[in-house]
Amino acid sequence: QRQQVLDEIAAAAQITIETGASELPPGIARDRLAGWMQRREKILPVVADIGREDIAIDKARQDGERHWKRLADALAAVGADADAVAEIELLMTTAQTTVNQAVAMRQRLVRAQSTLQSRHDDARRADNDDKTWRSDWSDTLSRCWLGGIEPEPSSPEMQRILEEVVKLGTAHEKYSDMAVRIRAMEQDQAKFVAEVKSLLKELGDSFDPTQIVAQGDNLKSRLAKAKIDRSGRGKLQEKLEHIREEIARAESGMAELRAVADSMFEAFGIGTLLAVKEKLQQVKQRTERRGTLADKESQLIDTMKTGSLKEAEALLEGADRAAIEGQILRLDTQIDDAGDRKQDHYHAFRKAEDAIAVVGGDDRAARLEQQHRTTLLEIEERALDHLRIRLGVAAAEEALRAYRDRHRSSMMENASLAFCTISRGAYERLDSQPTDKGEILIGIPADGGEKLAHEMSKGARFQLYLALRVAGYREFVGQHGPVPFFADDILETFDDLRAEETFRVLAAMARTGQVIYLGHHRHLCRIAREACPEVAIHELPDPMATAAAGLDERTGS
Repeated sequence: QRQQVLDEIAAAAQITIETGASELPPGIARDRLAGWMQRREKILPVVADIGREDIAIDKARQDGERHWKRLADALAAVGADADAVAEIELLMTTAQTTVNQAVAMRQRLVRAQSTLQSRHDDARRADNDDKTWRSDWSDTLSRCWLGGIEPEPSSPEMQRILEEVVKLGTAHEKYSDMAVRIRAMEQDQAKFVAEVKSLLKELGDSFDPTQIVAQGDNLKSRLAKAKIDRSGRGKLQEKLEHIREEIARAESGMAELRAVADSMFEAFGIGTLLAVKEKLQQVKQRTERRGTLADKESQLIDTMKTGSLKEAEALLEGADRAAIEGQILRLDTQIDDAGDRKQDHYHAFRKAEDAIAVVGGDDRAARLEQQHRTTLLEIEERALDHLRIRLGVAAAEEALRAYRDRHRSSMMENASLAFCTISRGAYERLDSQPTDKGEILIGIPADGGEKLAHEMSKGARFQLYLALRVAGYREFVGQHGPVPFFADDILETFDDLRAEETFRVLAAMARTGQVIYLGHHRHLCRIAREACPEVAIHELPDPMATAAAGLDERTGS
């Protein structure tokens, strides 16, 4: 049976080979046929899949050709050149690009149509507004002095006219100020003429209308000379009073001397002062001789060691003259030696006297010593006070430095903001730079760079000063509460725009305190009202007008 099965297999294989149904190798052995059959069973599904894929590929190729034809026809319909494109991918890319361009163009078309419609609407509104504005413009011009101008001025022309009107207003304000000054000067001139005329009348001089200034200068010179003469007269009067007092004292002394002279005339029995002088000299000589004789007697008594002059004379009567003369010689030698020592001691004594004279013979030395001690105590006390003050100043400086360090950021921020606002952006901010002597303030301009305070213009320095004051005020108000802020004519170097910004800064300060600005320019009132509508303006009375009114009341006119 096995052999029979093998024969059937071989016959089937032979038939298969002969019919060409498979690629079975001819003469294949039976032992290899089973393996070939197994491989064939695995390959057959793959071959079937390949056949199906080939069919799908053919169908896809046919569909692609059909779609390519339709896409090419569509691109040709919109004007795109697709005949030279063979690849479907390139054709699809071209089609996608064309579609994107078409969509973008459609969107632009929609936007353009919308914009066109909007512009048509704007044009209609603008035309209506222009007609309305021209009607209002003509009506407005007809109601003022510009209505009679032919042809009717346009808006640019009217802008130039208004600029000239603004300049005219400023010029008119200057004219008004000058007119007030001229009236004041005329009033001063009239008052000056009246004063000169009155003074000349009081002095008895004639008034010359053509030489008013010269006569006024002459009166000034005469007034200065009169003041000098008055001062000299006072000094002379004081000197005269002093001389009179001396004369009175001399007369009193003369009376006393006359009384003494009368007593001397009576005592000496003479009648002239010259004779009295001679008598007084004789009395003086007699007194001197008596004094010399008394000194000699006293010296002799001391030398003889006796109790009286008679005892000394008694001792001398029995003395040996030669022995006494020898003793006198020895004593003379001793006296000479003593005289030399006396001279030395005398010189020392004189030096001591001179030293005493320098110090003074009274309690001056004690007073000087007391003053010396008192001065030393005062020096010590003042040195301690000075030390305490120096320590207090050092502590205050340290406290101020710490306060500046704590508040520098807010202070610098407020100052930078105020400076930027007042300068209308010409300076962006403020900065500080440390140096060996402290810190210096630097302005940062809007166009770059750095500027110290002394490098800025005069107006910029004034604006910087005001910005620092504003920052200090805000810092103080934040710590201690509101206080009044006075600004006395600080806008002298500011133009109108910076003055307006400054008033806005002051208005912001006025929300936390009271700000008072003192000035004499009328155009600043208008700027202040524009910057701060709630400002309160107080006009002080004109002193010249008040003086003129008072003069009219005094003169009865």
